[in-house]
Amino acid sequence: MPAAYIEPQCFSNPEYKRSLKSDIYSYGVTPWKISSGRKPFQSFRSREALAIHIFHGYREEPIEDTPQQYFELYKCCWDSDPTKRPDMNSILDSLNKIILEPKNLQIIAEGGFSQVYKSEWKDRRLTIALKCLKVDMNMDITNVEKLVKEFLSNRQFNMVLQFAENGNLREYLIAKFSILNWDDKLRIAKEIAQGLAFLHKINIVHRDLHSKNILVHQGKMMIADFGLSKVITNNNSFSNSIVHGMPAYIEPNWYKDQKYKRNKMSDIYSLGVILWEISSGKRPFQSLEALEIPIRITNGERETPVEDTPRQYVELYTRCWDDSPTKRPDINSIIEYLNSLDVVQAKP
Repeated sequence: MPAAYIEPQCFSNPEYKRSLKSDIYSYGVTPWKISSGRKPFQSFRSREALAIHIFHGYREEPIEDTPQQYFELYKCCWDSDPTKRPDMNSILDSLNKIILEPKNLQIIAEGGFSQVYKSEWKDRRLTIALKCLKVDMNMDITNVEKLVKEFLSNRQFNMVLQFAENGNLREYLIAKFSILNWDDKLRIAKEIAQGLAFLHKINIVHRDLHSKNILVHQGKMMIADFGLSKVITNNNSFSNSIVHGMPAYIEPNWYKDQKYKRNKMSDIYSLGVILWEISSGKRPFQSLEALEIPIRITNGERETPVEDTPRQYVELYTRCWDDSPTKRPDINSIIEYLNSLDVVQAKP
């Protein structure tokens, strides 16, 4: 074994019996190596000189920007006193608790309850979205769900989420629509449908599905923003909160009766509008004021099919946004139908 990984007791006493704590010392050198990208004590040419150096208490210096908790952990591991070294379970526990602070924050969105920043995860080549929730620390937070990762900082809850480099679907269509052919549009439709199928399979109804809640990362579609989502249980019939989604995506049933219990078919209606949006590249009812849209929808009006849209595709989204929820297809039928379409159209 290289001298850099050997605990100092071995150099002073050839009869010293190595133990589990000896392994901990050796392990402690490894995190330093990971943080530096170098071999420990690589400037030493003599094994004997290095042994004397270690025996006298010298260790490698921490690398700049190394997280403090990480440095303290490997420092404990290579302590000269074996009794002060942690055991492996404690090391794993400490590693799991280390929080790396984000850096280079750039605000990209703000709402009444949160701010969203684009950031780089410190010491990693990873771009993230950091959602900072504005929470009153005196409130009862018993029912606040843990999401991807959250930590308390400056009396705020922060959630670290995957950053979608292409923005949302609305922005993506504005930027890319001119170069999308029907193969591309069908792929987008399928990816969104597959995401919704996953939610419905585990009995989650999104209830706020629209093109700004579909994120695009490296061209792939990801359903996001579950602020109004509900899990179906035997005791949960969807007590409705105020709908904050965009009006063109909300089924007429809710506008007619706001005690209407929204369900999976509510998401199917929203998906139908999104399928039309994918075919057109336009925001639905973009020429109307927001207050006009519910009136038009409850009167049975829908957007007009775009020229050159495949007939089967039009038939699909027309069924999805049917006034009657019982006439709308379920998500698995939609995926099956989309997979059966064979549309090839050259890019302009």
